[in-house]
Amino acid sequence: MKEAGTRERLPPGQVPTQKWPVLTYGETPRADLQTWAFRCFGLVHQELSWTWKEFLDLPRVEVTSDIHCVTRWSRFDNRWEGVAVAEILRRVGVRPEAVAVMAHSVAGYTTNISLADLRSDDVLLAYKHEL
Repeated sequence: MKEAGTRERLPPGQVPTQKWPVLTYGETPRADLQTWAFRCFGLVHQELSWTWKEFLDLPRVEVTSDIHCVTRWSRFDNRWEGVAVAEILRRVGVRPEAVAVMAHSVAGYTTNISLADLRSDDVLLAYKHEL
């Protein structure tokens, strides 16, 4: 483990790792950054879309976090860089009746995430790991 105090951060049944375990089933999807777009629509006051270049021009934040995977591994002190989700939510103006976001991936995977979870200061759309 990287530093003192990490044993207390290891949940019961988890195993610490330094490596980056495989997080996808099957092939890792590849995005064409020339045509990639990040789009926010639905229960918002202003639907917005950003190209990859425009997305990289948004204000950047850095966050350090632990990962505790359901497959029983933990990785401590991961350094991330990206765009704060709070910045995106502020720009689109989420309507009061909205309770969750539906996230869509390049490969077609979707999942819903509660707005309460997304509004935390440490939530970001990361594009760099271990700066």
